[in-house]
Amino acid sequence: MAQNIKYYLDDVNLASYGVFVSASKGLLSRPKAKASVKENWTAHHGSIHDLSARYVEERTIALDCFIKTSGGPSGFAEAMNTFMNVFSKSGTIRLKVEIDVNKPLVYEVYLDDAIDPDKIWQSAQMTGTFRLVLKEPSPVKRVLKFVASGSRTATIGLTSNKIVTVYWGDGSVTDDVSGTSQSLSHQYSANGTYFIIVAGVIEEIESFTTNATVIWQKL
Repeated sequence: MAQNIKYYLDDVNLASYGVFVSASKGLLSRPKAKASVKENWTAHHGSIHDLSARYVEERTIALDCFIKTSGGPSGFAEAMNTFMNVFSKSGTIRLKVEIDVNKPLVYEVYLDDAIDPDKIWQSAQMTGTFRLVLKEPSPVKRVLKFVASGSRTATIGLTSNKIVTVYWGDGSVTDDVSGTSQSLSHQYSANGTYFIIVAGVIEEIESFTTNATVIWQKL
């Protein structure tokens, strides 16, 4: 486990729940490609595939975690319930993996499986291990960094024939953005640094402008 890498859910460090990540899978993988259109003619060798454009399935992220608690079985149960309730909210939850404070990995995810801690009941300090399986429904994205200080308004202008979704990094979402010269803006309620996700078929965006900084052209 790299000690300098921090994991956050909705900007809350997992360590504040007593939860730590020992291993991860899927953060930088390319999701499985969707099936291409295929013809299998009997008078030809092999098959003919339309590979003119490649699109992918959801991304699966697996985090192997452990939790340390005090207070015996009741303290362990309370800590686990507090952590699991994070996933009770509607919509997606923001997973941030801080490999670099200025260029983190960010994902909009939902919990895809049960959380079932493996533990041995102890009278004092307890440790449990479990795996978080998260799905990212829009796995291809552009990531921006916006620092709200004097001005708290982030702006994006784009032209896209395909629908994109903008996650502004404070829980606000703008869905179903498409068309020519679309102009978007978002006012933040507090100063701070926000990481904005523009998700969709971003490789087919025809024009793109913003007053934020692009930190991942494609993630």
